[in-house]
Amino acid sequence: MPYSHKRITRNSRSGNLEHTMQTATNTLAPRSTYQAWGGFRSPQTDAYPVKSMWKDTVLVTNADGHRECFAIGPDGFIWSFETGDAGHSAGRLVSTGLSGNTFGLGVASGGLLVVLAVEANKLSCVMETYEASQRWSTPVGLSFPGQSDGMMVEKVITQTRGDNLFLGFIVLQQLADGTTVRRLWEAVWAGTQPVLAAAPVAMACGHAFWLDKLNVEEALVN
Repeated sequence: MPYSHKRITRNSRSGNLEHTMQTATNTLAPRSTYQAWGGFRSPQTDAYPVKSMWKDTVLVTNADGHRECFAIGPDGFIWSFETGDAGHSAGRLVSTGLSGNTFGLGVASGGLLVVLAVEANKLSCVMETYEASQRWSTPVGLSFPGQSDGMMVEKVITQTRGDNLFLGFIVLQQLADGTTVRRLWEAVWAGTQPVLAAAPVAMACGHAFWLDKLNVEEALVN
């Protein structure tokens, strides 16, 4: 499975990490809203073919020095899997409580990790807390201002500069003549949620700032 690998550094969380991962699910959506999950070593491999188990996997090295994966699971929710300590054969799989068709990761002020997910043009997000007993904050939901039914979010990109977390949403927008163009919808993280721009702009407007986050097709200015 292809994945991207980047290093995210942030201030170490206080408290026992294992205890945090065990209790983080207390703040998630009721378990009845998503499918029960047996972990990476689930025996029900026939129910979840390997090819469809994970989507858009991102691998990071967290502040505790552990490898951690984030991906969209077969139930549509975004999960994180952190490898166990030395001598342990398995890590721990935890839901962020967010569902989406695409997602992105960023680092906010204070070194806290932020997860953003988009589903049907609805944006939702969580961020790490300083509480040892609760890793993720309560999900916050937003709508894109003045969005049209013909718009689809294709990709979420982030960039941290100093204490500021900048967000970019690459969207496909259908025009009145039926053609589809790629646009950039920018935002900035403010406290516990993003503040979105009033409307998307042409890719050229943010081309230089976001160039290293774009692939060849996305970097084409239109």
